[in-house]
Amino acid sequence: MYKIIVFFLSSLVCVILLNFFSIKINTPEIVSLKKSQINIDISKYKIKADGYIVYDLDHNEILLEKNSSFTYPTASISKIVSALVAHQYFSKGDEIEITTQDLNVYANTDLKVGDRWDAEELLKFSLIESSNIGITAIQRHVEEVTGYDFFDLVKKYQQDKNLNQSYFTNSTGLDIHLGLSSAKSSPKDIVSILKLSIEELSDIIYDTGIYSKKFYTVDKRLFEATNTNILTKKFNNIFISKTGYTDLAGGNLAIVINIKNSKIAIVVLSSTFEERFNDVEKLINIVINHKKLNDI
Repeated sequence: MYKIIVFFLSSLVCVILLNFFSIKINTPEIVSLKKSQINIDISKYKIKADGYIVYDLDHNEILLEKNSSFTYPTASISKIVSALVAHQYFSKGDEIEITTQDLNVYANTDLKVGDRWDAEELLKFSLIESSNIGITAIQRHVEEVTGYDFFDLVKKYQQDKNLNQSYFTNSTGLDIHLGLSSAKSSPKDIVSILKLSIEELSDIIYDTGIYSKKFYTVDKRLFEATNTNILTKKFNNIFISKTGYTDLAGGNLAIVINIKNSKIAIVVLSSTFEERFNDVEKLINIVINHKKLNDI
């Protein structure tokens, strides 16, 4: 009996140590851990978000951060990961028809059964408007084309890209129920996801920085997409943007903005519906003022 207990405890210690070292070794590789902290008292800006990061993509530097390795429910920011995975399986000229099955989600756009879309146009529309129906239809299309469960493909993509502080089990990012999120990620991992979107989705993701855009279905039905990020109306130098909001996640926002010819990624998580925009605007202004000082 003594030997059994010793063996059990030894095995438990080994598992704990392996998990510990795997966490240390498998930190995201896309985003550098190099810091170039802006030397200010950030508390006076009253940032509401529980976790955030400001990252210079061109110089691979963290400018500001708070709880940037903590994981939070991502809500609709998850749609960028869905887009990254889905786009790999698109073929030129692919069309997606909206079905009754696709409408079994919270409908925040007026897509209707029978609407036929060019696959890439539907992806752009779904990211700008954060369309749950659109991204669900895209998920279904990929499963039909590949024969694989979409989230087996997502899991493989995460492993390949070393997104170890994330998991995604729903293409929309909607909560499973009030106490359970369908997706979580850290501010650092979301910066990695933004960087991947620049590398792999540049023809699509840059449309998310536009405040509004007209789309036509294959059957010439007109849709005018309005960006869920109100800051895209105020700043014309945002070229990637994705909002997220659920009761569980609170308010999330991820952008890439051009400041003084540098691509700056800003991610805020666990803010509020309104304050996420204020949080990001405050962080934008901090970076602008910092760069002005550096130019003197």
